[in-house]
Amino acid sequence: QWEPPLTCEKHDGINDIKCNNETLALMINDSKTHQKRMELKSTETFDTIWLLHLSIGSDIRLFTCCLINYNEWLAIDGTNSHVYHISKDGKFKTNIKYSSTPYRASLLSSNILAISAEEHLNLYR
Repeated sequence: QWEPPLTCEKHDGINDIKCNNETLALMINDSKTHQKRMELKSTETFDTIWLLHLSIGSDIRLFTCCLINYNEWLAIDGTNSHVYHISKDGKFKTNIKYSSTPYRASLLSSNILAISAEEHLNLYR
């Protein structure tokens, strides 16, 4: 069992968690500062591979992530209606303003991305 401070600090909450091969993506909310971050950790050692601070809104229920092709990630900010494309080394690639509130994303196959939003489900190739 991994406990603070290995996972995160005691005042942090893990909002979302995704596994990819030997890495674990954590979406973390700091309840003291209300800052959000995404951390990629090794599943073997729990060492942090990279950490990315995110300027995401206050609604922690709308703060999720999704693995996409080439070990890259999407961070979903439903509060501000943004989808952030993050490189495999933890750098911002693109910031997409979404037309309605995005909730979750999932890669259905190697070339179909599904994003559930407030009003509909969108599929992208």
